[in-house]
Amino acid sequence: MAKFSYNKLIVFLSLILLISCAKKPETPLHPAVIITMEKNIFLVNFTCGVINENESTAFINTGGVINIKDNNKSTLLEIPFDIPVILPFATANVNETLELSEDAITPLLTFLKLDKEKIKSGENIGKKYLDEKNIGFKDLNLEKNDIIELLRGKI
Repeated sequence: MAKFSYNKLIVFLSLILLISCAKKPETPLHPAVIITMEKNIFLVNFTCGVINENESTAFINTGGVINIKDNNKSTLLEIPFDIPVILPFATANVNETLELSEDAITPLLTFLKLDKEKIKSGENIGKKYLDEKNIGFKDLNLEKNDIIELLRGKI
């Protein structure tokens, strides 16, 4: 008959408790957009950071949707993203480019107070930093892994 080990059970339950209590990212950090135009299509280059504030939990297969909202909380743009791994105390960069028609970009340009004609002519690159109250995760999916277990699997 197999011998039951209370020490192994305690370690296992402790790891599960640590992983389940891991803090998820609350909001994207330092979000910014750069809007340009190429061949009659508006390009929106969105950048931000996603931080892992946990000391022993790594996030893997992180992904979802980031929403840019106006002051009335109406969604102006949805940005899908994927990040393979975010290690403890690390910040991963999100850098996504979306192609939008003139009709689709107009509400965003109005909100950011950017001149559509200047962007069309190339006279102005629409670079704007976004206030964190106007951005958030719509869907955030991630897998939590204990960093020791993750590294053990890589060695």
